This record gives sequence, C-alpha cells and structure tokens, in this order.
Amino acid sequence: MSILYIYLIVMNITLKKYIEAVGNWYAAELFDCSIHSIKAWRYGHRQPSVDQAKLMIQKTNGILSYESIYGKAI
Repeated sequence: MSILYIYLIVMNITLKKYIEAVGNWYAAELFDCSIHSIKAWRYGHRQPSVDQAKLMIQKTNGILSYESIYGKAI
C-alpha cells in the first residue's frame, strides 16, 4: 500500500483534492471520462452523476465516498 493511498484514506479526501493529488489525466483514465468532465468536477462547475459516483467509489477502493463527492448532507 502506497503512502499516497494511506494519506487519501486518512484525510477523508474530497473529489477535488483527489483529482489534484492524482492529476487530471490519470483521473480521466481511471474514471473513464473526458478530461473536460474532470476539470468541471475539480473546479466545481458540475457534479458527477450518481452512476459515475458509484464507479468512482469502486475504482478508488472506497477512498472516495458519496460524502466526499457531493459534500455532507445538511
């Protein structure tokens, strides 16, 4: 297990921070989407669909969660 992986789990990282940590291109390949979608999510212009969020949680082995993607429920 890498240091980055452990850090991401411990810090309960947000989607924006995750993309910053791994890079736009890697995130686009990992999540099977365009670089434009990654940038829109990173800069807060759009949010991923629920289906895309499920894929993100699976592909990151639980590092990302619904809370880290969409924010905490009020």
